[in-house]
Amino acid sequence: MEKGNNVKVVNKVVLFVGIAMALYHLLSTQISFLPSVLGQNVHLGFALLLVLLGFIETNKVSSKVWIYFLLLMSSISILYVQLRYDHLINTQGFLTPIDIVIGIILILVVLEVTRLTWGPVLPILSLLAILYFFFGHYLPSSLGHTPISFGSVISSLSVGLVGGIYGTFMQMSMNFIFLFMLLGGLLGTLGANNFFIETGKIFGKYLPGGGAQTAVISSSLMGSITGEAVSNVAITGTFTIPLMKKDGYTPEEAAAVEATASTGGQIVPPVMGAVAFIMAVVVGVPYIEIATSAIIPAILFYLSLIVSVFILARRRGIKRARFEVNKGLLGYFAPVFLLPVGMLVYLLINRFSVMYAAFYTIIGVIIIRLIMVLLRFVIRDTAKKFDPGSGYLFIDIKEFIRNVLAGMVDGAKSGAKIAVVVGAIGMLSQSIITTGVGVKLGGLVELIASDSLFLALIVTGIITIILGAGVPTVAAYVLVSAVAAPLLFRLGINEFEANFFILYYSILSAVTPPIATAALAASSIANSKYFKTAWEASKLSISLYILPLLFAYNPFLLLKGNPSPWILTLLIIEIVIGMICISMFTQRYFLTKLNNLEWLMSGVSGILIFIHAAILNINFLIGGVLLIIIIVFLQVSKLKRRNLMLTNSNIEEGIGNDI
Repeated sequence: MEKGNNVKVVNKVVLFVGIAMALYHLLSTQISFLPSVLGQNVHLGFALLLVLLGFIETNKVSSKVWIYFLLLMSSISILYVQLRYDHLINTQGFLTPIDIVIGIILILVVLEVTRLTWGPVLPILSLLAILYFFFGHYLPSSLGHTPISFGSVISSLSVGLVGGIYGTFMQMSMNFIFLFMLLGGLLGTLGANNFFIETGKIFGKYLPGGGAQTAVISSSLMGSITGEAVSNVAITGTFTIPLMKKDGYTPEEAAAVEATASTGGQIVPPVMGAVAFIMAVVVGVPYIEIATSAIIPAILFYLSLIVSVFILARRRGIKRARFEVNKGLLGYFAPVFLLPVGMLVYLLINRFSVMYAAFYTIIGVIIIRLIMVLLRFVIRDTAKKFDPGSGYLFIDIKEFIRNVLAGMVDGAKSGAKIAVVVGAIGMLSQSIITTGVGVKLGGLVELIASDSLFLALIVTGIITIILGAGVPTVAAYVLVSAVAAPLLFRLGINEFEANFFILYYSILSAVTPPIATAALAASSIANSKYFKTAWEASKLSISLYILPLLFAYNPFLLLKGNPSPWILTLLIIEIVIGMICISMFTQRYFLTKLNNLEWLMSGVSGILIFIHAAILNINFLIGGVLLIIIIVFLQVSKLKRRNLMLTNSNIEEGIGNDI
């Protein structure tokens, strides 16, 4: 009984802290409570408290004593920074012994909570960078850096308050990322996910592939708001994965489709993922410019996945889905998603600040849903025809308030996890910048690539995926942009295109073995084999590994260089054809199974078409098209022969029966 009471107490505390964190951040967009650094400290304090309480609430740790100890240490360090702010600002780099102790505690707490939340990879990378910061001057001059005092390192990483844990990244987490995590949480609890799923059903009903096409569309819509692959899998995968398995996909294929679809949500405007906000700061452009340039890559990402699913479905003999779209749910919940997102796009296009746009979009979601609740008696009779007895349609005011509070807590939990990892990323980035190790690693990349832009892009893509293994997209992007982006600039890639290239590969690490986090989450839902799931996800994503190379060479695909609508349209059509060829190659199927020659030609034709899309040399396009014509001719001939044999067999069987 006592244990149950303790759980209830922790649940109530988590609810209170989550709501308090959400309300604080909403009010902070309208009223300036504190200086920026103190605001970041409150943001981090809320985040550490909420994440650690979450471990106690869910029993996801082996030792609660350790969690309580971390709670105590984090509280002491956060309160110290808050109360000694003036002292710390005035003594930057010249810390007292107690300042150093608090700084060390804060560093270790952030790294440990990051490990508990995100796994060991990022904390290990951060710790190695910090150790290099402390002791790198002992290495040979070509590998080391100039001596930096112990106190200066601690100051730079934590209680100096001008970098490391506190700085640009934590400010982004506080001002932008948290608000959009809050928006995603509210959309989920207020029913927008019903709109996503029913919209996905429309495509699943009319496109061959059934439930897999439903997963592609619903996950892209959900991902555009949540901006986080694993969360997206958890939200939509519980519906789509069983649906796909029922249609006839293997568990590995079902999990792979969901993982890939959820991963792409991070580049779907208008919200995209947390990393897009970081990129806006790194490149120094308004966020709306990032979102605008992401439109065509996002379209191509999902067209590629739709094509891959289509060919996979043909190989499996899976037809269109037979389920009915619930028009009542679709129409009823459309305003919950479309109106707030429309408001968000309008505000961003008209150059309102991201904080302002996010705040009023959140308020808009709540008001729109409240109006729908208040009008429930008016629409009750009509709605019952579409969805009799739906708990979503007929919630009362009390249930509405509970849903709003639950959405705030869900969003706060997601935002808190990002805030914690941003602290670790800040220390990693500060260590790289201050010691100059980024320049040395960039030199290594340059040595491998020589003066070849293509090799530099390939090496950068591989490094990004490796560094992205098991860490959030933000971490992979920040690390690689510091190391490899300058090299790409020197080789002629514009800063914007170079960072977009790195952004894309940072996202793809979620579906790339050996540590494909999105595939891992999906495989747990599907009860599938993880490595086979990750391999299937990579096969489905094969065209997506090529796309960043295309827009690195051809900025038209990022809406740069003022391309004409005709050129853009032709480029998109051409790239989709190339994707069809590559999907044929990975699935070894088109109209029927490909033989070895057809399989080889499909891969070559896709590569030739992609090369033309990158450098616009007509010879490559001609070669690719000719190969496609040959493949289609061979496939049609093979299909006709097979159909003729089946017809003759049926005729002979009929004659035999007559005799």
